[in-house]
Amino acid sequence: MTINLLNRWAKEFHAKSSDLNLKQYDGINRPSIEFIVAELKFFFGESYFSIPKNKFLRGGVIYWHENYIFQVLLQTDIHSYFYLLDLACLINYAAAKMDKKIIAKLKSLIKEPSRLRDYFFEIFVYRMLAGNGYPTQAKPLINDKEVEGYFFIGTKYWVVFECKKLYSTETRRIKHLTTISKTFFNQWLKYRPDIHGFIIAPNQDDDSISEEKQLLEKALSTCFKNFNLDKPFYLHNKNGDCILQIEKRNIGIYEHQQNLLPKPHWHFLPIPPPIVQKNEQYYRMKTGINLKISHSALIGKLNKEIKNKRRQLEQYPNSLRLFFFENEIAFFSDIPLLSEPHYDENSIMEYLEKKESNDIICIIDKKFVKNPKLSLRVFCRNHLKEVKDLIEKLDPCFLSY
Repeated sequence: MTINLLNRWAKEFHAKSSDLNLKQYDGINRPSIEFIVAELKFFFGESYFSIPKNKFLRGGVIYWHENYIFQVLLQTDIHSYFYLLDLACLINYAAAKMDKKIIAKLKSLIKEPSRLRDYFFEIFVYRMLAGNGYPTQAKPLINDKEVEGYFFIGTKYWVVFECKKLYSTETRRIKHLTTISKTFFNQWLKYRPDIHGFIIAPNQDDDSISEEKQLLEKALSTCFKNFNLDKPFYLHNKNGDCILQIEKRNIGIYEHQQNLLPKPHWHFLPIPPPIVQKNEQYYRMKTGINLKISHSALIGKLNKEIKNKRRQLEQYPNSLRLFFFENEIAFFSDIPLLSEPHYDENSIMEYLEKKESNDIICIIDKKFVKNPKLSLRVFCRNHLKEVKDLIEKLDPCFLSY
């Protein structure tokens, strides 16, 4: 048996938008729900949203999926409505207004959701520029090299641009912890020992993460069967770092260890039902990822991304080079660079002044909350103030179709 996540989501939001629903969400309307469903089915195909029911159901609840679009559809709050409306608007624009090769490129990435999400940001930029009277050719070749695009702004400015989504400095480790936590949870479900546990990610590089993933999956495949509650279980990597810690469930010790363990780490504490029934036992779970990111690491990551994009356009040193960055804040997406958009303007300006460049940095903050917000922040040297003023006046065409 399968379950269609899109149809399930639409049914839920039809109920939430009903005039008979006393807890009706403001801002939701039936035509937009139908628009979302139609555009997603057009682009992905209806069968894309069907998943095996028994694979993802636990006690009647679908609890996890690695596909970020599925993660959105698993949510039943207003954040998912606005996120999917934004996605539907971009699909609609790309299909109606852009070259067929762009839709073909998008569809070629359907099986790679992370890359697809990044490409949709480029569509957002094309749509925003065209909506403000600055049409651009997507993916043109300039001097035999492909760039994101170019456009004319004002009376004399030719601008070449690139796009990039910004993610947390801890993206690799967070994805690693998320993947292994699924293995941990599935193995625990088979035997349900009375334990609490931690998965720790001491390293960031891909090789170390790959090695630790193999160690963890091998250990987790056997450790819960006949687990000895009197003896804590520890697993170490080749450097002697502890990457897995499991012991008899104790809420006090569990909370104390959360504060002591290196970050980032994933924590897990199952709380059994007060009354054990023969057929069903519904556990409550305390689980999540603890991490700590320094301010200097955030600034370093942003400067690194700017540097990488500048390198892509280094053959145009005398042109105006515009770099669009998106910081997307959503509960079901990868962790953004900044969960609250507070940028160190002095650090960015210091970097641009040091390079003596014709570069313009435009950071787009998308925040999917009850009242979704979008803001543009533009940084450049003083001699480009006229262009900066024009870019700051752009209407982002957010959530409009």
